[in-house]
Amino acid sequence: MNETLTKIIKKWLVFAVIILIFTVTGLIITRLSPKEYEAKSTLLVTQPSPESFDAYIALRSADRVAYSLSQVIGSSAFQQEVFAADQTLDQNWLPKDQETKIKMWQKKITARAVKEAGILEVSVFHENPQEAYKISQAINFVLMHKSADYHGGGEIVKIKVINAPQLPTEIARPNVLINVGGGAVVGLLVGLAYLVLTNFETTGASTTPSSPVKSIAPKNQKPLEVKDNNFFQPANTLPENNTKLASQNLKSDNIVTNYLF
Repeated sequence: MNETLTKIIKKWLVFAVIILIFTVTGLIITRLSPKEYEAKSTLLVTQPSPESFDAYIALRSADRVAYSLSQVIGSSAFQQEVFAADQTLDQNWLPKDQETKIKMWQKKITARAVKEAGILEVSVFHENPQEAYKISQAINFVLMHKSADYHGGGEIVKIKVINAPQLPTEIARPNVLINVGGGAVVGLLVGLAYLVLTNFETTGASTTPSSPVKSIAPKNQKPLEVKDNNFFQPANTLPENNTKLASQNLKSDNIVTNYLF
């Protein structure tokens, strides 16, 4: 009993240690990751349409424009327009290599089109809150004054800022709750897998082998005796009487054959 209790306590201690390890790992990743601030803005896409146009069609058109712009914001051409709109932006913020530069730009600048609303949400992440705010303002300026070069809707498409960016004061990334909570959840799943596997191994080892099948024949039954030993003789050692009988049958067959033919 004491040995069984000790094994159970040991398994649950290992389970707790696994959860603790993954939780601490999430905390370490959070501490080592660079701290970034977020400047967020919301823009409304409007497209005046003739009276003959249905309002639903106009909204779908605005949604299409918003989605197109959300994809264009991550492009190299749009990034150059942003830096040209504000010469005070830190040009050394992005790496020199063009491919790496675009990847980092797409990681730091996120855009999302709100479906069936004609709304575009843009977020800028930067280690410097002042730079995040300035980049967000420059992006809004390009969208309001030069978006016609990207969406193909012409000058009739209007983009208006409905939520201007604010100077961020709190760290947005990394998210401590997500990282630490995610690490705890992963540790919980791994710990449960450990408990299941160890319990399966213990159950398999303790299973006793099946007992051999016992004979169900009666105890007093005598073995079968074969009285006629000729029954098991091969064909070439048939008794003499059987040989004569076979030859007589053969002659009879020959007589019948000659009579018919």
